Amino acid sequence: MEIKKIPDRDVLQAVYDQGETSRENLLAQREQVAEAIAGYGIRKVLVDATALGAFPSSPVTLEHNVSISSDPRFYGVMFAVVCNELGERERFVETTGLNRAVTIRCFTSRREALEWLE
Repeated sequence: MEIKKIPDRDVLQAVYDQGETSRENLLAQREQVAEAIAGYGIRKVLVDATALGAFPSSPVTLEHNVSISSDPRFYGVMFAVVCNELGERERFVETTGLNRAVTIRCFTSRREALEWLE
């Protein structure tokens, strides 16, 4: 995963690598994002998930969102996730996050995702 500040915006961009997202990978990626949030002091994150073939399974997604919601480093952070499509898995990501007070929304357009964050 590559994480950087988007020039001229108070938004971090996290780009997922291609391939399957395992529990272990998600844990490492959460740590990277938490470190970037702390390092930059930015509370808005654009997650580019377009390289993923598919989102993780429902149990892995739920576990991931529970971990984010219980980690104080993520309190008040907004996540806009850019996906290839908006189907059941993407809506599950949103719902399980929102049910745990994680501000997260999925988009198929980078422009719309950035507009929502700002």
